[in-house]
Amino acid sequence: RVAAGLGYVALSGSERVTVLPFAERLGWPLSPVRGRRRIGALLRYLDAVELGTETDLDNAVSAAAAAFPSWAQTPPLTRARMP
Repeated sequence: RVAAGLGYVALSGSERVTVLPFAERLGWPLSPVRGRRRIGALLRYLDAVELGTETDLDNAVSAAAAAFPSWAQTPPLTRARMP
């Protein structure tokens, strides 16, 4: 609910929003979205995120840092087509 609320406020103000869920492992990120028309996409994405029982923040940050170089090299159109 917090992520949905923050995302709603940001998208309503035309800010760019992305989501990188984590718990026991790093989840699949939501490609950056912008604008009020994308609120539905954000809410559908958040609804589909599998909730975890524990969070290992150190592990999640390490995994995100390791994945970032290849993610940054992925063209935006390719990212947008990813599930």
